[in-house]
Amino acid sequence: MTTIGGYPVEQLDEFRWRLPMEGGMRVPGLLFADRELLEKMLSDRTPEQVKNAAHLPGILEASIAMPDAHWGYGLPVGGVVAMDEHEGVVSPGAVGYDIGCGVRLMSSRLARADVEPHVERLADALYRNVPCGVGSHGAVTVSQKELERVLRDGARWAVKRGMGTEADLEHCEEGGVLEGARPDAVSDGAKNRGKGQLGTLGSGNHFLEVQEVDEVVDASPSTSSVTEPSGDSAVGSVTASVVPEATSAADAAVPASRSTTLASPISTSMPTSARTSVR
Repeated sequence: MTTIGGYPVEQLDEFRWRLPMEGGMRVPGLLFADRELLEKMLSDRTPEQVKNAAHLPGILEASIAMPDAHWGYGLPVGGVVAMDEHEGVVSPGAVGYDIGCGVRLMSSRLARADVEPHVERLADALYRNVPCGVGSHGAVTVSQKELERVLRDGARWAVKRGMGTEADLEHCEEGGVLEGARPDAVSDGAKNRGKGQLGTLGSGNHFLEVQEVDEVVDASPSTSSVTEPSGDSAVGSVTASVVPEATSAADAAVPASRSTTLASPISTSMPTSARTSVR
């Protein structure tokens, strides 16, 4: 056991660190990081949220933080928990704020030598052509009725309108849409906030990067790539904020012993500036 950044941690191997159980924690915390990333995690109170999540009813085995973890809502951004299907809870702060968020990887035939002399011009061009940041608006304009179709059909909606291909859907989880979507359950406030940001990079911790592939793990021939979040979480952000409020009202009307079905966010701080980076 050692102390880093004021937190007692036990090193399990080169990339795994355990936060011991204390107080009301039901499971230990488990951090995936090398020493450099670990020190960054410990500098922004990420472990506090890992430990907070470890108190949730029904949590299994460990409260986990992945290598990109940083301070988020309730759970860290990059936090992972598994819940017992009967005893566990649903945390809006853990999953709701990412409704509509995704990640898309596009490969290119460019090598580092092709890109490096033009890095600044490339970054400027990306910034000009990719709407981003709070209040940004995309080139896609839809009516309220059409937005219902977007929420129901997911990525397939975009493919049907020529903004993607069937091959794109093959590389998306569940073909780009999860069954059982109920747009009627989403508030008008969430829809109005998200409608204008359709087709943008979004804000908060959304980013677009040009990266070099310096190690090939499989047979993919790519040499450079663009990574970007593929979606905007404005709808999810509003929805996730409303759920704890509704839950609090419902809890007030039932006995305390039955009012633990949902866990509200523990904190609500998050970066608010979008960034476009080339590295």
